[in-house]
Amino acid sequence: MPIKKLTNTLSKDAKARFLSSLIENGIIRFPAKGADDMKDELCNFPKWKFDDQMDGLYYAIKVIPSGSGSPVVEQVKVTTNTAARKIIDMVRRW
Repeated sequence: MPIKKLTNTLSKDAKARFLSSLIENGIIRFPAKGADDMKDELCNFPKWKFDDQMDGLYYAIKVIPSGSGSPVVEQVKVTTNTAARKIIDMVRRW
């Protein structure tokens, strides 16, 4: 497994907005049980006592490789467009 250097280029607010669009569109789903800490952190951002899981989730999504080695999930805009639709369909087929 190759190790990739991750650089922080987005603010916490930008990461929250990015994850929010993926969650709202059903790309990221959480189990009914077992993810309470993560859900609490995301739902109560920025007033929650912790925010490290949000960072971890953001970086995990950014480095998920596709067959070509590039990230599967790129910035998804709230408006639907061809690129976003392809990403959503690809992730849902998993």
